[in-house]
This record gives sequence, structure tokens and C-alpha cells, in this order.
Amino acid sequence: MASAEVLATMGEDGWVHDDPGIPDDAVVYRRIRIGDSENFTGDRISEKACLAPKAFSLSSGDYGPQGGMSGYLEYLMKRHDILTEKLVDDWNEHGIARFHVGDLREGGAGIIESEDPDDDVRGKAHALARCQAPGMKPKSAWSTARRFALQRAIYYESDPGYLDDEV
Repeated sequence: MASAEVLATMGEDGWVHDDPGIPDDAVVYRRIRIGDSENFTGDRISEKACLAPKAFSLSSGDYGPQGGMSGYLEYLMKRHDILTEKLVDDWNEHGIARFHVGDLREGGAGIIESEDPDDDVRGKAHALARCQAPGMKPKSAWSTARRFALQRAIYYESDPGYLDDEV
């Protein structure tokens, strides 16, 4: 059941792009496939690999009424006892990007909780990052939010633990 805050943001078409009840400082995780070289680019100054726009790109299934970029909210992970190590089945195939909800919002997008019933391990922490445009179209509507999130995302090749574990 959607909260009153969420229902207040729903457009006539039923599209909800943001849940204002999710705080800006909420942590989001996104799995990144390591073997896809298009997910990474080289930083010209540090000469280190960093995330490329494709790492936060939308696949064809991410458009439409149920669309959005998949991620996992840390507070939901904690609520449901999902450890960060469980976000990835094989750390040789995937890594994790970590950023904040506020990064998406600064770029004009938002995020909603969206449980994935097909994922017994991580599904209760699943969320969708969304742009304001219903169905995530046009593609350019996602570009600004993606850029803001990518600029601030930190990439991990192994289990990063929860953000507050790093203190």
C-alpha cells in the first residue's frame, strides 16, 4: 500500500517517480557487471577505472509502466537482514556501486521502493530509480540523473559492508 506522500506524487497516468518519505541520505546499491567493458572508463587524471554511463543505463525492460533502474536501499536491507555480501552472487562477475538518493534527486529523478517477488535473497530491498517522465521516456530524461549519480558513486569490487560500517 502506497503512503499518502507517494499517492500525492502520482500523476494522472499512475506514474510515481519519487517517494518523498525516502531520505536524501539513504544509501542505494547497484550491481555492475565486471565483464562488460562498456560499464567502465578510464579516469584521465588518476588513470584508474571508473564507472561509465552504461553502468547506470536502462535496458529495454526498464521502460514502461513498471520501469526504472534497479537498485537496493540499504535501510531496507538492514530491516530485512540482507547483508551487502548478498547483493552479488559471484564477486568475480559483479561489483557494487554505492550512491545516495539525493544524488538522483539533484539530477531531477527520484526513487521508489519496489519489492521484487522473484528474488528471494534481495527482493525485499529492491527499489527503482526513476525520472519524472512516465515510462522513463524519452531516454534523455534519465541522462541528467544518471550523470549526477555516476559522479558521486563509489565502485567496489568486493563486499563494501554497510556505509556506516566504514566509520
